Amino acid sequence: MIKTYLIQLSTPQTPSDPYDLEELKELALQVGLTPKDTFLQHGSKPTAAFGIGKGKVAELKRLIDANAIQMVVFFNELSNTQMRNLEAEWGVEVIDRTMLVLELLSQHAQSNLAKKLVAITQKRYLLPRLSAITQISDRQQGGIGLKGPGETALELNRRVLEKDISKLQKAIQKEKKVRAQNRKHRLKKSIPTISIVGYTNAGKSTLLNHFLDGASPEKHVFANDQLFATLEPKSRRIERPHIPPMVLSDTVGFISKMPDHLTQSFIATLEEIETSELILIVLDASSPFLDTHLETTHAMLDQLNVKDIPKLYVLNKMDRRKDAEDFLFYHHPYVKISLKTQMGLDALETAIIEHLFASSIDKTYLIPFSADHVQYQIKESAWIHQETQTDEGTLLHVKIPPSMLSSLKHYEV
Repeated sequence: MIKTYLIQLSTPQTPSDPYDLEELKELALQVGLTPKDTFLQHGSKPTAAFGIGKGKVAELKRLIDANAIQMVVFFNELSNTQMRNLEAEWGVEVIDRTMLVLELLSQHAQSNLAKKLVAITQKRYLLPRLSAITQISDRQQGGIGLKGPGETALELNRRVLEKDISKLQKAIQKEKKVRAQNRKHRLKKSIPTISIVGYTNAGKSTLLNHFLDGASPEKHVFANDQLFATLEPKSRRIERPHIPPMVLSDTVGFISKMPDHLTQSFIATLEEIETSELILIVLDASSPFLDTHLETTHAMLDQLNVKDIPKLYVLNKMDRRKDAEDFLFYHHPYVKISLKTQMGLDALETAIIEHLFASSIDKTYLIPFSADHVQYQIKESAWIHQETQTDEGTLLHVKIPPSMLSSLKHYEV
């Protein structure tokens, strides 16, 4: 049990949000720390020596000693000088939010891609902080944020780190090419992709698993009530009666004020979204910080080429809202659901199908039994409203993409 203080400096340039320290507390708990108190310090700007003022440093020194605090975590990113000076003043380990996030990512990284992304993020973070972190690690044998796939006996040598970053970048580029090939294959077969995005822990992976209900267990993705349960895109082919197959892609969750090191690395996992037919923006409707979560999600999407892709807002956890019946969202279109109680899931599926077939046209076709291949083509591309067997063949009432109209004209009723 590592007793910890959490601190945030709020300035006119970087004002605090009520959610900041709450999220920092959740991050600390998930990496195994025990937050004992939080402190919000207001100032005109960070001081070069400590970030916070000397008076606050002295006040916290007394509290740290009196309460046997073992670590201090800053919401704000610290320079190497600030980190080194605070360590010297307080005699405890001092880290910032980025190091905390890196530690959590290290714990959750399972696949090769996730491990490489965490490693390159760690090394980019370490480069400008070599002197401070070397002194800290000499005393503590590798602290929070330095363990996991990014640590190789803590070789904090600039040349070594730069060489490692270059190798990791090349390896990640290779994996990106493989994913690009998979997307190209799906586009060639006209299989639509739907991307699931949103704030971390909003229920994205659980939603994907809902669509995989009935599929083999190995197709399901890991879902848990924690931050950053998913660190890379997970794409699954979804089969549903009467509609063509589609691919649902779960993406890494977002956090507010994401450090640049994280944004640079994990934006590489989001290119899947750019070729989507539809984007599902999943939100925790019960959160008092819903606006912050939505603002963060929009900010991340703004960095991608997705402006013209239709979006559907999915308000999850409605079972936790006291005003669930009267709650009206301010973005459209939206669907209210609860993955826990299964409320609204049929409406969500209908909304997705209607989006995918928004430009399709209602037609009726009679396909003779001798033309099974034509019936297969229709079922791979059309929304089947009704299917009836007759003496002449199969009668299909469908919504069909305009691109298929000419090739099916012969069978039209």
